[in-house]
Amino acid sequence: PAAHPREGAAGQAGAADGAAAFLREGARPRPTAFKDAAAPQPSAAPAPEAPVTLGKIGHGGPQTYVAHMPDDGYDVEAAVKTVLGEYVERGSNHGKKVFQKVHKEEDLKSAKAVDVLLYYWDDRNGKDFEGWWFGNKLGGTQVWALSKMQSLTPPGSGWKIPWNAEFTYPGFKVTPKQDKSAKDVERKCKDLTTQAQEQEDLANTALAKAKALGGVGGEASGAGRGDFLETESELTSLAETLGITEKMIAEALKMAAEAAACGVAAAAASMRALRQLGKGVHTKKDELTLEFARVKSTRQKEEREAMMALNEEKDNSAWEVILLEATKKTNAAEDGAEKAAIHMELLAVCEDDEDLVQKTLRETEQEARRAQKAIAEAKVYIGGKTAETRNFVEGPKKRAQEELGRLREQLAAAEAWLAP
Repeated sequence: PAAHPREGAAGQAGAADGAAAFLREGARPRPTAFKDAAAPQPSAAPAPEAPVTLGKIGHGGPQTYVAHMPDDGYDVEAAVKTVLGEYVERGSNHGKKVFQKVHKEEDLKSAKAVDVLLYYWDDRNGKDFEGWWFGNKLGGTQVWALSKMQSLTPPGSGWKIPWNAEFTYPGFKVTPKQDKSAKDVERKCKDLTTQAQEQEDLANTALAKAKALGGVGGEASGAGRGDFLETESELTSLAETLGITEKMIAEALKMAAEAAACGVAAAAASMRALRQLGKGVHTKKDELTLEFARVKSTRQKEEREAMMALNEEKDNSAWEVILLEATKKTNAAEDGAEKAAIHMELLAVCEDDEDLVQKTLRETEQEARRAQKAIAEAKVYIGGKTAETRNFVEGPKKRAQEELGRLREQLAAAEAWLAP
Protein backbone atom coordinates (compact mmCIF):
# COMPACT_ATOMS: atom_id res chain seq x y z
CA PRO A 1 0.00 0.00 0.00
CA ALA A 2 0.99 3.59 -0.60
CA ALA A 3 1.20 6.46 1.88
CA HIS A 4 -1.11 9.47 2.15
CA PRO A 5 -0.48 12.74 4.06
CA ARG A 6 -1.98 12.93 7.49
CA GLU A 7 -3.60 16.07 8.88
CA GLY A 8 -1.37 17.79 11.46
CA ALA A 9 -1.06 21.02 13.41
CA ALA A 10 -2.36 24.23 11.88
CA GLY A 11 0.95 26.13 11.92
CA GLN A 12 2.90 23.98 9.37
CA ALA A 13 1.28 24.96 6.08
CA GLY A 14 4.66 25.96 4.59
CA ALA A 15 5.95 22.41 4.79
CA ALA A 16 2.83 21.16 3.02
CA ASP A 17 3.31 23.74 0.26
CA GLY A 18 6.93 22.67 -0.11
CA ALA A 19 5.92 19.02 -0.49
CA ALA A 20 3.29 19.92 -3.04
CA ALA A 21 5.82 21.99 -4.99
CA PHE A 22 8.23 19.07 -4.86
CA LEU A 23 5.65 16.84 -6.52
CA ARG A 24 4.61 19.45 -9.10
CA GLU A 25 8.21 19.80 -10.25
CA GLY A 26 8.13 16.22 -11.51
CA ALA A 27 10.31 14.70 -8.81
CA ARG A 28 7.51 12.29 -7.83
CA PRO A 29 8.67 8.64 -8.19
CA ARG A 30 7.04 6.37 -10.78
CA PRO A 31 6.89 2.99 -9.08
CA THR A 32 6.59 -0.25 -11.06
CA ALA A 33 4.96 -2.05 -8.15
CA PHE A 34 2.22 -0.97 -5.77
CA LYS A 35 4.42 -1.31 -2.70
CA ASP A 36 6.71 1.46 -4.03
CA ALA A 37 3.92 4.05 -4.29
CA ALA A 38 4.72 6.17 -1.23
CA ALA A 39 3.67 9.81 -1.26
CA PRO A 40 5.97 12.35 0.42
CA GLN A 41 4.43 13.44 3.70
CA PRO A 42 4.46 17.07 4.83
CA SER A 43 5.68 17.63 8.33
CA ALA A 44 2.51 19.47 9.15
CA ALA A 45 -0.74 20.46 7.48
CA PRO A 46 -3.64 22.77 8.21
CA ALA A 47 -6.37 21.40 10.40
CA PRO A 48 -9.64 20.43 8.67
CA GLU A 49 -12.18 23.21 8.23
CA ALA A 50 -14.85 20.91 9.71
CA PRO A 51 -14.50 17.87 11.96
CA VAL A 52 -14.77 14.35 10.49
CA THR A 53 -18.29 13.00 11.08
CA LEU A 54 -18.12 9.29 10.28
CA GLY A 55 -21.33 7.54 11.14
CA LYS A 56 -23.76 10.39 10.36
CA ILE A 57 -25.87 9.76 7.28
CA GLY A 58 -27.17 12.52 5.05
CA HIS A 59 -30.81 13.19 4.22
CA GLY A 60 -32.60 10.52 2.16
CA GLY A 61 -30.75 7.49 3.49
CA PRO A 62 -27.27 6.15 2.71
CA GLN A 63 -25.98 6.09 -0.83
CA THR A 64 -24.10 3.06 -2.13
CA TYR A 65 -21.38 2.93 -4.77
CA VAL A 66 -19.69 -0.05 -6.40
CA ALA A 67 -16.00 -0.19 -7.33
CA HIS A 68 -15.74 -2.70 -10.13
CA MET A 69 -13.96 -3.96 -13.22
CA PRO A 70 -15.59 -5.07 -16.49
CA ASP A 71 -17.15 -8.51 -16.36
CA ASP A 72 -15.16 -9.93 -19.26
CA GLY A 73 -12.30 -11.29 -17.16
CA TYR A 74 -9.51 -9.05 -15.93
CA ASP A 75 -6.43 -10.32 -14.11
CA VAL A 76 -5.94 -7.54 -11.55
CA GLU A 77 -3.34 -6.81 -8.91
CA ALA A 78 -3.91 -7.36 -5.22
CA ALA A 79 -4.34 -3.60 -4.66
CA VAL A 80 -7.22 -3.50 -7.14
CA LYS A 81 -8.85 -6.56 -5.57
CA THR A 82 -8.63 -4.80 -2.20
CA VAL A 83 -10.77 -1.86 -3.29
CA LEU A 84 -13.30 -3.76 -5.43
CA GLY A 85 -16.74 -4.06 -3.84
CA GLU A 86 -19.68 -2.08 -2.45
CA TYR A 87 -19.28 1.11 -0.47
CA VAL A 88 -22.06 2.51 1.69
CA GLU A 89 -22.32 6.08 2.95
CA ARG A 90 -20.94 6.48 6.47
CA GLY A 91 -20.57 10.24 7.04
CA SER A 92 -18.63 13.19 5.56
CA ASN A 93 -15.17 14.69 5.30
CA HIS A 94 -14.05 18.01 3.83
CA GLY A 95 -17.61 18.79 2.82
CA LYS A 96 -18.25 15.59 0.87
CA LYS A 97 -19.56 12.16 1.72
CA VAL A 98 -17.44 9.29 3.01
CA PHE A 99 -18.17 5.71 1.99
CA GLN A 100 -17.07 2.51 3.74
CA LYS A 101 -16.52 -0.88 2.08
CA VAL A 102 -19.12 -3.52 2.90
CA HIS A 103 -17.37 -6.84 3.42
CA LYS A 104 -18.76 -10.20 2.42
CA GLU A 105 -19.62 -12.58 5.22
CA GLU A 106 -17.07 -15.17 4.06
CA ASP A 107 -14.28 -12.54 4.12
CA LEU A 108 -15.19 -11.57 7.67
CA LYS A 109 -15.11 -15.20 8.76
CA SER A 110 -11.75 -15.85 7.11
CA ALA A 111 -10.14 -12.67 8.47
CA LYS A 112 -9.43 -11.49 4.90
CA ALA A 113 -11.40 -8.27 5.31
CA VAL A 114 -9.40 -5.03 4.99
CA ASP A 115 -10.92 -1.74 6.13
CA VAL A 116 -11.30 0.56 3.12
CA LEU A 117 -12.81 4.05 2.94
CA LEU A 118 -13.72 6.04 -0.15
CA TYR A 119 -13.42 9.75 0.71
CA TYR A 120 -12.57 13.22 -0.56
CA TRP A 121 -9.54 15.27 0.50
CA ASP A 122 -9.38 18.97 -0.36
CA ASP A 123 -6.34 21.08 -1.25
CA ARG A 124 -5.31 22.04 2.27
CA ASN A 125 -2.22 19.84 1.87
CA GLY A 126 -1.61 21.00 -1.67
CA LYS A 127 -3.23 20.46 -5.02
CA ASP A 128 -1.35 17.20 -5.56
CA PHE A 129 -3.23 15.59 -2.68
CA GLU A 130 -6.65 16.96 -3.63
CA GLY A 131 -9.17 14.43 -4.90
CA TRP A 132 -11.02 11.24 -4.11
CA TRP A 133 -9.08 8.49 -2.34
CA PHE A 134 -9.34 4.85 -1.40
CA GLY A 135 -7.56 4.43 1.95
CA ASN A 136 -7.70 2.53 5.19
CA LYS A 137 -8.78 5.63 7.16
CA LEU A 138 -9.43 9.32 6.64
CA GLY A 139 -6.12 11.01 5.91
CA GLY A 140 -4.30 7.80 6.78
CA THR A 141 -0.95 6.67 5.48
CA GLN A 142 -2.24 3.55 3.73
CA VAL A 143 -3.90 4.39 0.40
CA TRP A 144 -4.64 2.39 -2.76
CA ALA A 145 -6.11 4.70 -5.39
CA LEU A 146 -6.66 8.36 -6.31
CA SER A 147 -8.85 10.31 -8.72
CA LYS A 148 -7.96 13.99 -9.13
CA MET A 149 -11.53 14.97 -9.97
CA GLN A 150 -13.24 17.34 -7.51
CA SER A 151 -16.78 16.11 -8.16
CA LEU A 152 -19.42 16.23 -5.45
CA THR A 153 -19.75 12.44 -5.57
CA PRO A 154 -17.13 9.72 -6.25
CA PRO A 155 -16.03 9.96 -9.91
CA GLY A 156 -16.78 7.06 -12.20
CA SER A 157 -13.38 7.01 -13.91
CA GLY A 158 -9.95 8.61 -13.89
CA TRP A 159 -8.61 6.43 -11.09
CA LYS A 160 -4.87 5.80 -10.69
CA ILE A 161 -3.78 2.60 -8.99
CA PRO A 162 -1.36 3.11 -7.28
CA TRP A 163 -2.27 6.70 -6.51
CA ASN A 164 0.82 8.23 -8.17
CA ALA A 165 0.80 6.02 -11.28
CA GLU A 166 1.51 7.71 -14.61
CA PHE A 167 -1.78 6.58 -16.14
CA THR A 168 -5.27 5.76 -14.94
CA TYR A 169 -6.03 2.12 -14.32
CA PRO A 170 -7.80 0.60 -17.36
CA GLY A 171 -11.32 -0.64 -16.80
CA PHE A 172 -11.64 0.42 -13.16
CA LYS A 173 -14.97 2.15 -12.46
CA VAL A 174 -16.87 3.57 -9.50
CA THR A 175 -20.59 3.53 -10.17
CA PRO A 176 -23.73 4.23 -8.11
CA LYS A 177 -25.16 0.87 -7.14
CA GLN A 178 -28.52 1.63 -8.77
CA ASP A 179 -26.87 2.43 -12.10
CA LYS A 180 -24.64 -0.64 -11.97
CA SER A 181 -27.56 -2.82 -10.91
CA ALA A 182 -29.59 -1.55 -13.86
CA LYS A 183 -26.75 -2.29 -16.29
CA ASP A 184 -26.03 -5.66 -14.71
CA VAL A 185 -29.68 -6.71 -14.90
CA GLU A 186 -29.99 -5.52 -18.49
CA ARG A 187 -26.78 -7.28 -19.52
CA LYS A 188 -27.74 -10.45 -17.67
CA CYS A 189 -31.16 -10.48 -19.31
CA LYS A 190 -29.63 -9.98 -22.75
CA ASP A 191 -26.96 -12.65 -22.24
CA LEU A 192 -29.45 -15.19 -20.90
CA THR A 193 -31.85 -14.49 -23.77
CA THR A 194 -29.07 -15.20 -26.27
CA GLN A 195 -27.96 -18.29 -24.35
CA ALA A 196 -31.48 -19.66 -24.07
CA GLN A 197 -32.18 -19.08 -27.77
CA GLU A 198 -29.03 -20.95 -28.79
CA GLN A 199 -29.92 -23.84 -26.50
CA GLU A 200 -33.52 -23.95 -27.72
CA ASP A 201 -32.30 -24.07 -31.34
CA LEU A 202 -30.13 -27.07 -30.45
CA ALA A 203 -33.05 -28.61 -28.59
CA ASN A 204 -35.38 -28.22 -31.58
CA THR A 205 -32.81 -29.90 -33.84
CA ALA A 206 -32.46 -32.79 -31.39
CA LEU A 207 -36.24 -33.13 -31.06
CA ALA A 208 -36.67 -33.28 -34.83
CA LYS A 209 -33.98 -35.94 -35.02
CA ALA A 210 -35.63 -37.94 -32.23
CA LYS A 211 -39.07 -37.78 -33.82
CA ALA A 212 -37.61 -39.06 -37.11
CA LEU A 213 -36.48 -42.28 -35.44
CA GLY A 214 -38.61 -45.34 -36.11
CA GLY A 215 -38.28 -48.64 -34.32
CA VAL A 216 -34.81 -50.06 -33.80
CA GLY A 217 -33.74 -51.33 -37.23
CA GLY A 218 -36.99 -49.99 -38.69
CA GLU A 219 -37.11 -49.59 -42.48
CA ALA A 220 -38.41 -46.01 -42.28
CA SER A 221 -35.39 -44.53 -40.51
CA GLY A 222 -32.80 -47.28 -40.67
CA ALA A 223 -32.13 -46.51 -37.00
CA GLY A 224 -30.26 -48.98 -34.88
CA ARG A 225 -29.71 -49.29 -31.17
CA GLY A 226 -26.68 -47.00 -31.35
CA ASP A 227 -28.77 -44.25 -32.98
CA PHE A 228 -31.30 -44.45 -30.19
CA LEU A 229 -28.67 -44.37 -27.46
CA GLU A 230 -26.95 -41.38 -29.08
CA THR A 231 -30.25 -39.51 -29.31
CA GLU A 232 -31.11 -40.32 -25.69
CA SER A 233 -27.73 -38.98 -24.57
CA GLU A 234 -28.18 -35.80 -26.60
CA LEU A 235 -31.69 -35.19 -25.25
CA THR A 236 -30.51 -35.75 -21.66
CA SER A 237 -27.53 -33.41 -22.06
CA LEU A 238 -29.65 -30.63 -23.55
CA ALA A 239 -32.30 -31.00 -20.84
CA GLU A 240 -29.60 -30.70 -18.17
CA THR A 241 -28.15 -27.63 -19.91
CA LEU A 242 -31.56 -25.97 -20.05
CA GLY A 243 -32.02 -26.83 -16.37
CA ILE A 244 -28.81 -24.93 -15.56
CA THR A 245 -30.00 -21.99 -17.65
CA GLU A 246 -33.33 -22.07 -15.83
CA LYS A 247 -31.49 -21.74 -12.51
CA MET A 248 -29.43 -18.87 -13.88
CA ILE A 249 -32.63 -17.12 -14.96
CA ALA A 250 -34.05 -17.59 -11.46
CA GLU A 251 -30.91 -16.02 -9.98
CA ALA A 252 -31.11 -13.13 -12.47
CA LEU A 253 -34.77 -12.66 -11.59
CA LYS A 254 -33.81 -12.40 -7.93
CA MET A 255 -31.15 -9.84 -8.83
CA ALA A 256 -33.71 -7.86 -10.86
CA ALA A 257 -36.16 -7.94 -7.95
CA GLU A 258 -33.49 -6.56 -5.62
CA ALA A 259 -32.68 -3.84 -8.15
CA ALA A 260 -36.37 -2.95 -8.44
CA ALA A 261 -36.59 -2.72 -4.65
CA CYS A 262 -33.68 -0.24 -4.78
CA GLY A 263 -35.63 1.96 -7.18
CA VAL A 264 -34.17 0.81 -10.51
CA ALA A 265 -37.06 1.56 -12.88
CA ALA A 266 -35.80 -0.59 -15.75
CA ALA A 267 -35.66 -3.65 -13.51
CA ALA A 268 -39.43 -4.17 -13.76
CA ALA A 269 -39.24 -4.69 -17.53
CA SER A 270 -36.28 -7.04 -17.06
CA MET A 271 -38.27 -9.04 -14.53
CA ARG A 272 -41.12 -9.49 -17.01
CA ALA A 273 -38.69 -10.53 -19.74
CA LEU A 274 -36.89 -12.98 -17.43
CA ARG A 275 -40.16 -14.57 -16.27
CA GLN A 276 -41.23 -15.11 -19.89
CA LEU A 277 -37.79 -16.44 -20.76
CA GLY A 278 -37.80 -18.83 -17.80
CA LYS A 279 -41.25 -20.12 -18.78
CA GLY A 280 -40.05 -20.85 -22.32
CA VAL A 281 -36.90 -22.60 -21.11
CA HIS A 282 -38.90 -24.71 -18.65
CA THR A 283 -41.36 -25.72 -21.37
CA LYS A 284 -38.57 -26.72 -23.74
CA LYS A 285 -36.80 -28.68 -20.99
CA ASP A 286 -40.03 -30.60 -20.28
CA GLU A 287 -40.43 -31.29 -24.00
CA LEU A 288 -36.93 -32.76 -24.12
CA THR A 289 -37.63 -34.87 -21.03
CA LEU A 290 -40.84 -36.29 -22.50
CA GLU A 291 -39.19 -37.03 -25.85
CA PHE A 292 -36.31 -38.75 -24.06
CA ALA A 293 -38.81 -40.97 -22.24
CA ARG A 294 -40.56 -41.80 -25.53
CA VAL A 295 -37.33 -42.64 -27.36
CA LYS A 296 -36.05 -44.74 -24.47
CA SER A 297 -39.37 -46.58 -24.20
CA THR A 298 -39.35 -47.30 -27.96
CA ARG A 299 -35.80 -48.62 -27.79
CA GLN A 300 -36.53 -50.80 -24.77
CA LYS A 301 -39.68 -52.19 -26.42
CA GLU A 302 -37.75 -53.07 -29.56
CA GLU A 303 -34.99 -54.62 -27.49
CA ARG A 304 -37.51 -56.74 -25.59
CA GLU A 305 -39.13 -57.89 -28.81
CA ALA A 306 -35.75 -58.68 -30.35
CA MET A 307 -34.76 -60.60 -27.23
CA MET A 308 -38.04 -62.50 -27.27
CA ALA A 309 -37.50 -63.44 -30.93
CA LEU A 310 -34.00 -64.61 -30.13
CA ASN A 311 -35.21 -66.60 -27.12
CA GLU A 312 -38.05 -68.08 -29.15
CA GLU A 313 -35.61 -69.24 -31.79
CA LYS A 314 -33.36 -70.71 -29.13
CA ASP A 315 -36.28 -72.41 -27.33
CA ASN A 316 -37.63 -73.82 -30.59
CA SER A 317 -34.24 -75.36 -31.31
CA ALA A 318 -34.10 -76.84 -27.80
CA TRP A 319 -37.64 -78.13 -28.12
CA GLU A 320 -36.89 -79.98 -31.31
CA VAL A 321 -34.15 -81.94 -29.53
CA ILE A 322 -36.42 -82.63 -26.52
CA LEU A 323 -39.33 -83.71 -28.69
CA LEU A 324 -37.15 -86.08 -30.71
CA GLU A 325 -35.79 -87.80 -27.59
CA ALA A 326 -39.15 -87.85 -25.77
CA THR A 327 -40.86 -89.36 -28.80
CA LYS A 328 -38.12 -91.95 -29.13
CA LYS A 329 -38.46 -92.99 -25.49
CA THR A 330 -42.23 -93.05 -25.63
CA ASN A 331 -42.23 -95.16 -28.80
CA ALA A 332 -39.75 -97.57 -27.21
CA ALA A 333 -41.98 -97.89 -24.16
CA GLU A 334 -45.04 -98.47 -26.32
CA ASP A 335 -43.20 -101.11 -28.37
CA GLY A 336 -42.14 -102.93 -25.21
CA ALA A 337 -45.65 -102.85 -23.80
CA GLU A 338 -47.04 -104.12 -27.09
CA LYS A 339 -44.58 -107.08 -27.15
CA ALA A 340 -45.51 -107.96 -23.60
CA ALA A 341 -49.18 -107.83 -24.55
CA ILE A 342 -48.60 -110.13 -27.53
CA HIS A 343 -46.85 -112.69 -25.31
CA MET A 344 -49.75 -112.60 -22.89
CA GLU A 345 -52.13 -113.37 -25.75
CA LEU A 346 -49.98 -116.38 -26.71
CA LEU A 347 -50.54 -117.85 -23.25
CA ALA A 348 -54.19 -118.30 -24.07
CA VAL A 349 -53.39 -120.07 -27.33
CA CYS A 350 -50.88 -122.59 -25.94
CA GLU A 351 -52.46 -123.34 -22.55
CA ASP A 352 -52.60 -127.11 -23.37
CA ASP A 353 -48.85 -127.32 -23.82
CA GLU A 354 -47.29 -127.03 -20.37
CA ASP A 355 -43.73 -126.58 -21.60
CA LEU A 356 -44.75 -123.93 -24.12
CA VAL A 357 -46.81 -122.15 -21.45
CA GLN A 358 -43.82 -122.00 -19.10
CA LYS A 359 -41.55 -120.70 -21.86
CA THR A 360 -44.11 -118.10 -23.01
CA LEU A 361 -44.72 -117.03 -19.43
CA ARG A 362 -41.01 -116.42 -18.86
CA GLU A 363 -40.76 -114.44 -22.09
CA THR A 364 -43.87 -112.45 -21.19
CA GLU A 365 -42.44 -111.53 -17.80
CA GLN A 366 -39.16 -110.46 -19.41
CA GLU A 367 -40.94 -108.31 -21.99
CA ALA A 368 -43.16 -106.77 -19.31
CA ARG A 369 -40.16 -105.85 -17.15
CA ARG A 370 -38.41 -104.29 -20.13
CA ALA A 371 -41.57 -102.41 -21.05
CA GLN A 372 -42.06 -101.14 -17.46
CA LYS A 373 -38.46 -99.98 -17.37
CA ALA A 374 -38.85 -98.16 -20.70
CA ILE A 375 -42.10 -96.56 -19.53
CA ALA A 376 -40.45 -95.41 -16.28
CA GLU A 377 -37.48 -93.92 -18.14
CA ALA A 378 -39.78 -92.13 -20.56
CA LYS A 379 -41.91 -90.73 -17.73
CA VAL A 380 -38.84 -89.44 -15.87
CA TYR A 381 -37.46 -87.83 -18.99
CA ILE A 382 -40.80 -86.24 -19.95
CA GLY A 383 -41.37 -85.03 -16.39
CA GLY A 384 -37.97 -83.30 -16.29
CA LYS A 385 -38.42 -81.71 -19.68
CA THR A 386 -41.91 -80.54 -18.76
CA ALA A 387 -40.39 -78.51 -15.92
CA GLU A 388 -37.62 -77.25 -18.19
CA THR A 389 -39.98 -76.08 -20.92
CA ARG A 390 -41.98 -73.99 -18.43
CA ASN A 391 -39.10 -71.48 -18.74
CA PHE A 392 -39.52 -71.22 -22.51
CA VAL A 393 -41.04 -68.13 -24.06
CA GLU A 394 -44.74 -68.29 -24.67
CA GLY A 395 -44.92 -69.86 -28.14
CA PRO A 396 -42.46 -72.75 -27.66
CA LYS A 397 -43.69 -73.27 -24.10
CA LYS A 398 -47.28 -73.77 -25.21
CA ARG A 399 -46.32 -76.21 -27.95
CA ALA A 400 -44.03 -78.15 -25.61
CA GLN A 401 -46.64 -78.48 -22.88
CA GLU A 402 -49.26 -79.73 -25.34
CA GLU A 403 -46.94 -82.24 -27.03
CA LEU A 404 -45.47 -83.56 -23.77
CA GLY A 405 -49.01 -83.95 -22.42
CA ARG A 406 -49.88 -86.09 -25.45
CA LEU A 407 -46.80 -88.27 -24.88
CA ARG A 408 -47.77 -88.75 -21.22
CA GLU A 409 -51.18 -90.02 -22.38
CA GLN A 410 -49.45 -92.52 -24.67
CA LEU A 411 -47.35 -93.80 -21.75
CA ALA A 412 -50.46 -94.14 -19.63
CA ALA A 413 -52.06 -96.27 -22.36
CA ALA A 414 -48.93 -98.42 -22.56
CA GLU A 415 -49.08 -99.00 -18.80
CA ALA A 416 -52.66 -100.10 -19.15
CA TRP A 417 -51.60 -102.84 -21.59
CA LEU A 418 -49.34 -104.26 -18.88
CA ALA A 419 -52.07 -104.44 -16.27
CA PRO A 420 -52.73 -108.08 -15.18
